[in-house]
Amino acid sequence: MIFGLGPVELPAQCLYRKDSNPMFMQTAGDVETHGYVAELVFAPDMDRSHYYFTGRYNFIDSEWYTYHTATLGYTYQLARNLRLLTEYTRDLECKTNRLVLGVIGAF
Repeated sequence: MIFGLGPVELPAQCLYRKDSNPMFMQTAGDVETHGYVAELVFAPDMDRSHYYFTGRYNFIDSEWYTYHTATLGYTYQLARNLRLLTEYTRDLECKTNRLVLGVIGAF
């Protein structure tokens, strides 16, 4: 589902999965997983923007593990197929941080 208003977009998803015997062992039972993902994207010039900001929230809850993060990102488009990217992610479960700097190219 996507909500948008001018230069701001909010895509979001709700996920559900149920696995019977996910580890291929006779003793394993059913495992249910629920998840939510939302991303707020700000592109000042909409589809003609050379840069944009993102904020993302992930929450996955399973009987085996929980994944809970928040991310802030900035992307700058150098050319049609070349972008610079920086992202900061905070793992809200493990209380750890991750910083990503990168170049994305498509040829």
